[in-house]
Amino acid sequence: MNISIQRVYDTSTKNEGERWLVDRLWPRGISKTDLQLDGWLRELTPSDELRKWAHADKSARHEEFVRKYRLELEANKELAQKLLKGKKSLVLLTAVKDIEHSHVPLLADFLQRLSNFPKPLYPIQCHLWTNEVVTENDLSALAVCKVLTDESHFIVSIKACQVCGQLYLYVFYEEIDWEKGEDPQYRSLFPVQTIEEGEMLSQKHYLELLSYSPRLEWNFTDIKTAPTWIGRP
Repeated sequence: MNISIQRVYDTSTKNEGERWLVDRLWPRGISKTDLQLDGWLRELTPSDELRKWAHADKSARHEEFVRKYRLELEANKELAQKLLKGKKSLVLLTAVKDIEHSHVPLLADFLQRLSNFPKPLYPIQCHLWTNEVVTENDLSALAVCKVLTDESHFIVSIKACQVCGQLYLYVFYEEIDWEKGEDPQYRSLFPVQTIEEGEMLSQKHYLELLSYSPRLEWNFTDIKTAPTWIGRP
């Protein structure tokens, strides 16, 4: 799929494709007839809460904004998939000046990935999938097959279930909170078919991996969350 980005105030060019506004607020000084829109994707823009939080300190909060916005997009994946159905090209229209550091490239990347997304791998034979509740004891059945990255705040490895043999890409990521000293930790398991597939997936940036599903996720932030499947039908 061809996805392009264009500012609403740029009248010199008109990219081909369905034209969708991707800002939460309507752009100033622009009429609906001027934009000639096919739709307004308010549901896929950052929530009001996230948008206001990020604007309070854009530079310091950008990385966390990226992570939180990707989670919001993940929650609206079904809506995005319906949008993409039958589409060949999209033009994402925005009024933001600094497009590079805005939500728009993240949205474009998310939509692009969905359009090219391979068929999900559901580890239906593994107890981590079949158990209604996944516990820490269940996770102890995983053994490391291959370590890909081993740093103090970032660990990536291939793990295998010792019960059924299902392979997973394991990613551990820790943010450094220099002020409070309470470093949030994020852990994810991505089911893969081979070690080579896991190695290829590991080349993606951690924030980029948040668009992949299904994945088993458990975090230690201000509260400890139980292992939960994201993207489970």
